[in-house]
Amino acid sequence: MVGKVVVFKSTKKKGEEDGRGDGKRRWFAPPENIGDMEGTLDAWVLLLSFCISALTAVMGVFQIIDQPYTAQGQFRFFLALSIFWALYNMIPPALFIFYCYNKGRLFEDFCSFCITASFLLGIGGTICTWLVPGRQSCR
Repeated sequence: MVGKVVVFKSTKKKGEEDGRGDGKRRWFAPPENIGDMEGTLDAWVLLLSFCISALTAVMGVFQIIDQPYTAQGQFRFFLALSIFWALYNMIPPALFIFYCYNKGRLFEDFCSFCITASFLLGIGGTICTWLVPGRQSCR
């Protein structure tokens, strides 16, 4: 191969910078916590996955709040199911993207939040799976 090694570090050693930076916010700065990824497109694939999942969740929310169906009192659980799983699928790319720009205590807090969010979204998706109405007839 090229001879370079991609290293992801989440804990700092004594005397090492913790990744919080100098306090200045750089919105469009290149990521500091990740190398060149040896020319792979992994970061772009994760970003694309995050965007597709976010778009799916937003479109599902707009479909659920559509007036003709909610006015009749019919809640569509299959759309809620797709929203739950789209949000659940956003967690791993979000962790990677967050790590690229920030690590340290804030990243640890975000990981704790994501653990709780994935648990709650998984339970919500499972409940919606049970509530999706089945077919009345198999014929």
